[in-house]
Amino acid sequence: MQPPRPRRRAPSAALSVLPALACALAAVPAAAQKAVADGYLCCNLRVNGGWASDLNDPRSGGRVLPLGSKVVGLTYGTAQVDVEIDGAKVSLGNDYSRNLPMEQFAARWIVARDPTPEMRGWSSKMQQAVKGGRLMRGMERRQVLMAVGWPTLRNTPNIEDPVWSYPAANGYTYKVVFDEHWRVKAIDASEETKALVMMP
Repeated sequence: MQPPRPRRRAPSAALSVLPALACALAAVPAAAQKAVADGYLCCNLRVNGGWASDLNDPRSGGRVLPLGSKVVGLTYGTAQVDVEIDGAKVSLGNDYSRNLPMEQFAARWIVARDPTPEMRGWSSKMQQAVKGGRLMRGMERRQVLMAVGWPTLRNTPNIEDPVWSYPAANGYTYKVVFDEHWRVKAIDASEETKALVMMP
């Protein structure tokens, strides 16, 4: 007499959902699945209600997240990079640089190393200007970026141009003009705007 054959087990509930899970993951955009690398804020960044637009408008109110703030990367969205800064979720909004892939957009604002130590060799006035988000003549490009952030791609398509345009949501604009040595030689703006963005 032959021993009875072992009975085949029905697939477990956990295994039965794997095909459906695979299909669901395939339907999620790749950007949303990809984690954002941790790092530090390259520049001063304004945030309003958890949204930090790449316009970085100094008249937009809100609070300023200082350059060098520790960034914990979360996920990429369709037009934003979700991160955590000082324990709060912040969305870096790609509002006016849409031609940039999201990874490149994130790399503008989130850098691997804390940028603040390089400020130690600067003059006290230069350090004060950068920390306060103000511009002054004689600044290098790097110092401009740290102080007021990146100009949007829409208004300054080529970062190698000697004039960077910083428009804002309420219509005013200022331009940072560099000399042949890539130092700021002028701020082209109204007197009211100069008082807002320039170091006294």
